[in-house]
Amino acid sequence: MRVLLSLLFLCIGLHGASAQDASPAAGKAQVQRIAQDFVGPRYERLHSTMQAQADAWRRFCGAPSQPGVDTLDTAFRDAVLAWSSVNLVRYGPVSEDFRYERIDYWPERRNEVARGLATLLAVQEPVRADGMKARSVAAQGLPVLERLLHEEGAREQLVTGESSGRRCEIGQAVSDNLATIASEIRDGWSALVAQLGTADEAALRQAATRMATDLLTVYQVVGDQKLDGPLGGSAEEARPKAAQYWRSGLSGPSIAASLGAAAELESLVLGPDNEAVRSARDAAEAAAALSGPVMDLVTTNEGGRELLRLRNAVRLARDQASLAVPPALGVSVGFNSLDGD
Repeated sequence: MRVLLSLLFLCIGLHGASAQDASPAAGKAQVQRIAQDFVGPRYERLHSTMQAQADAWRRFCGAPSQPGVDTLDTAFRDAVLAWSSVNLVRYGPVSEDFRYERIDYWPERRNEVARGLATLLAVQEPVRADGMKARSVAAQGLPVLERLLHEEGAREQLVTGESSGRRCEIGQAVSDNLATIASEIRDGWSALVAQLGTADEAALRQAATRMATDLLTVYQVVGDQKLDGPLGGSAEEARPKAAQYWRSGLSGPSIAASLGAAAELESLVLGPDNEAVRSARDAAEAAAALSGPVMDLVTTNEGGRELLRLRNAVRLARDQASLAVPPALGVSVGFNSLDGD
């Protein structure tokens, strides 16, 4: 992932005033509008949903029940979708202290989330939110909560299993920690918005470059990792469990939320009646209309074709965004070494 981001960042450069479609004043207005009207509200929502999830775990652990697990699952879904609607933003406070990875460590390497959860279940000392930051990023975020809620036998383990008390303790610690991280990001973003209000032209151009990079990155991640990864070369070669959030069935909805956010960002920059914006919306709508979970679709020829159509829509949206958005922000796109299709 770091290589992917570095390559994309290197491919977006500032080529002088002659290559810029946006004036400095227009570029500053664009950056501030994105920061205030697009990112800020999403971080507010992220914090509120993470806090609601932590509150749900606290209530559940006070009186565990099967209906209570349903409430936890709803809170988890809300948190995943709130995160997915803002996870295209990698610029700013979310990139500090490994916050991005602590929220959502994916793709998982060498089964690290499972090993992180196993360690939490095995330790003798209490698991508390204030100690989570010192642990592996793989043991801190949404993937841990997904396993607590959706692995085989998880519901029974939470309510009546021998480890129910420890699982509750872990769920509370992880969800409280996520609420804290979301609060730090929200507050850090508010401070960054204030800085952008008085920033010089060079700082604003740097911010615009990062925002353009982040937008193109989300298309690359969705197409190459979230779709191509599970698809493989055929239905026989598919890797269903390579889909993000396959346990909870949120692979498709999370992709749709990320693509929908990308479309809204492009609309803010380019205006709603723009070819690139229409392509972005088409991709988001295709994701929202998937006929089943990604992990099921990849195992059939018909489902695979449906996902390939979505992947092609994502690539078209990416290509059009790369041509339209950076110039509107006062930056320009050069050769992208990740292009090869």
